Amino acid sequence: MKPFLALTFALLLSLPTSAQDEVVHLRDYDVSGLNEGLVANRLTCDLHFHLTKKGHVKWATVVERLPELRRIFEPAGVQLRVASARLIEIPAAWHSLKPHRGDPPAKEATTFYGKYGASSRLAPATERVFRGVIGKEGPGAVSSVHFVSIRKVDTGWWERGSDGAWRYETAGTSACSFPPYMFADRIPARLRGVITLSSGSAASRTLAHELGHKLINVSHEGVGRDPQGEQWGPDDLMIYGRGTRIPAGAEGRFQRERLQKSPFLYRTVAGERRFNPPYKEGGHYWDPIYAGLWAEEPPKRERARVQQGMADRLPSDAEPDHASPRGGPR
Repeated sequence: MKPFLALTFALLLSLPTSAQDEVVHLRDYDVSGLNEGLVANRLTCDLHFHLTKKGHVKWATVVERLPELRRIFEPAGVQLRVASARLIEIPAAWHSLKPHRGDPPAKEATTFYGKYGASSRLAPATERVFRGVIGKEGPGAVSSVHFVSIRKVDTGWWERGSDGAWRYETAGTSACSFPPYMFADRIPARLRGVITLSSGSAASRTLAHELGHKLINVSHEGVGRDPQGEQWGPDDLMIYGRGTRIPAGAEGRFQRERLQKSPFLYRTVAGERRFNPPYKEGGHYWDPIYAGLWAEEPPKRERARVQQGMADRLPSDAEPDHASPRGGPR
């Protein structure tokens, strides 16, 4: 074999075949003593923690935060099970994730969820990172929540300027939940449970707030407060502040009831896990599993647009055809 061809062949063999090949497993953390006291036949959510060597979040901090995190969800009848925890090393470039993208809100969209729930999707490089960390056959890949520590994660949103034009704004965030009401079926099924953590404090309230986005499937809203991109208050978990309440009924925008419908939850009956029914329309705010549990009825055209947005989703088992976001040392 000629030297040039031999070198080319060797380089091809050295390239990773998938994003998973770029993740180095360093150790598993012992979680055997963290789930004492869990009750059979109670709604349960499995949590997996993927902490990175150069990430800000430490396992000892997570363990310290768990009791308070659990106390926040207990009044709603939900318990949290730590299914696994591990330390991994990822390529340096993976520690800076770009925002998700989507189309500007349609002119006919009149509700918050109609504006922001029709077209959001992961940036291709971000999706590849999540595929690498969570993997195809990882524990509980589809029906669990996966906390992943990443040093820098940006989020993005559309904002209307004084001239009436929509502009895409971005900002760094300490945690990002990639909620179903924004992504529906446009995020692959086995990645839908991902939540990134970028703050070393990993405060219990922050963990609970992000879990709320994922499990309750709402934005920043609460008692007497319609959903907004950002709002503060003293009581409710799903607005910024120190509150931990998950309110029920129409007054609470049916948050507790929506939580209890989450497809991420299961009950253990006679040793068998029985999950809640899956989303019927990908998990947008008005998904039929929440029938009667939304705070406002969507205009027909608006709900149709959210449903139509699902048609653009990626196949759940497809590997996107794009370059690796490696770059730089591990």
